[in-house]
Amino acid sequence: MINLKNKRVGIWGLGIVGTSVLSYVKKHTTDIQILDKKQHEKLHVIIQTPQSVQAFLEHNDIIIPSPGISLLAYQNYAHKFVHELDIFSSHIDTPTIAITGTLGKTTITSFIQQCIPHSVAAGNIGYAMLNALELPNKPQTVVLELSSYQLQYAKNFAPDIALLTNFYPNHLDHHATIEEYLSAKCQMFLHQRSNQIAIIPYELINQIEATITIPSLVYLFSVTKPTDTPKYPTFYIENNCLMIFKKLLDPVVKPQEIRNDITKDTIIFNSIDQLPNTTFLQNWVAILATLYLYKIPLHSVSFAALLQPEHRIEFVGNFHNVAIYNDSKSTVWQATQTALQRFLDKKIAVIVGGLSKGTDRSPLIEFCKDKNITVFTFGGEADKISDLCTQYQVPCAQATDLSHILDLFKSQYKNFDILLFSPAGASFDLFKNFEDRGTQFKALVKEMIKA
Repeated sequence: MINLKNKRVGIWGLGIVGTSVLSYVKKHTTDIQILDKKQHEKLHVIIQTPQSVQAFLEHNDIIIPSPGISLLAYQNYAHKFVHELDIFSSHIDTPTIAITGTLGKTTITSFIQQCIPHSVAAGNIGYAMLNALELPNKPQTVVLELSSYQLQYAKNFAPDIALLTNFYPNHLDHHATIEEYLSAKCQMFLHQRSNQIAIIPYELINQIEATITIPSLVYLFSVTKPTDTPKYPTFYIENNCLMIFKKLLDPVVKPQEIRNDITKDTIIFNSIDQLPNTTFLQNWVAILATLYLYKIPLHSVSFAALLQPEHRIEFVGNFHNVAIYNDSKSTVWQATQTALQRFLDKKIAVIVGGLSKGTDRSPLIEFCKDKNITVFTFGGEADKISDLCTQYQVPCAQATDLSHILDLFKSQYKNFDILLFSPAGASFDLFKNFEDRGTQFKALVKEMIKA
């Protein structure tokens, strides 16, 4: 347990996480300071300035920063920092499944949680994990979506199952290098015990093992069967079945550490074509592998009934036979490209905008070249996106805001079958977050359809 009794505690940031931390801290001490960039109507908040940050760091014995606050400049106070994940792990006494990665975290977290009875989803999915500790009906499993911000400074967190969905360059405005970003993701495995489980994409295992030594049981997953002999048991798809590949390159996993019913390449789910088209095949393999290792009977799950998360390729409505989708959750270009691939047999208008977070979005625009795709762009980096479209000869229209975007679309709607709002960037240039961005887009679309 983290002892807060009679300590001066500083809470840095008062968003979803900071608010849940305040609720937790108030049970242990009354000596609390809150530091934030804006005032709060019901709480006394110290407004963040260089001077107030310094005084805040000096005054408090324990400081709990919200994820996303860069602490690199404050390492002289590192001994005071306590992070949300470590508070959570010091209190949780039920099984925990943790999911991180660049793409697909929210969908995978949501689907896994819906498949596990008496469970709750928390973390980066929008419900603070400390709130999950205070539920009147204690969940039997907590399924966490975790960002690199949440994992970066965790000292003790060790989930029973840790799933890495994938890894692409991202958040390079926060992490100094791509290696630092990967290292943050790997914190999820670093403190696991030997009887816990790590699930990793087949193509990433060598890169991960060059970064850390994984102390837990390792399983890999891939859409296709590995062409070589893998180091660890590997889930893959063959002949409409999810298989697990048992023959190993080296005896790195002892037989007793693998479920007793796995003695050879084994079918564990034989109805891949029955899975709904609500997420991508790679994600389904990760979901099924996790549920299987958590001993959920796969054929007892009604996958078709799973509710898709809001703002992820979410159908909004039709405007003169043009189907409109809200994919505001796409904050990296790889997510937008994957969404576009779903509609390549159609004539597409895609809305791209927001902040690139230090990544290069040119591969996305290059992907659009010579396809039936027109880019509509807006926001803080609209000029850059427009210039990339000119470079790759992709049709492009530039607007000032979402309302202007839809005006441009209405003047050209007869040219399209699909309007896809998939910004490929962070939302903070014009919106509070991607949820706010998606909500505003949907409201504008519904007004347009009604009119």
